[in-house]
Amino acid sequence: STWEALVQTVTSSRPNLGRILERKAKLLDFTADGKYIKVHIPSGGLREPKEILVDFVAELKKLSGDDWKVELPMANEINASLQTLHQQNTEAKINLIKQVKENPIIKKILNDLVEAEVIDIIKN
Repeated sequence: STWEALVQTVTSSRPNLGRILERKAKLLDFTADGKYIKVHIPSGGLREPKEILVDFVAELKKLSGDDWKVELPMANEINASLQTLHQQNTEAKINLIKQVKENPIIKKILNDLVEAEVIDIIKN
């Protein structure tokens, strides 16, 4: 299991909690086998990070039947370059669109059809 898969599972049962995890949480450490997660949840929302953490731990227990250890990092452990899942997915999509635009066939279409633009890519 991956962090992304875990967040998707939580989102399916608790959409608001899942959205917070996807858009705000920055993963520092994740071990599925060891049932361990260290995640930074910034303050400043409607709920405090510790409240979100309590909900998250309870939801993990409900979904998996196992006890998980979930920790918030110390301030000095937080790397400014860490990204949320939402940021990672957005960046990956932008990079994929850039890559597709370099394809000779797509390049020709974009040159021939002045108004044409690649705005999304759907994977099967």
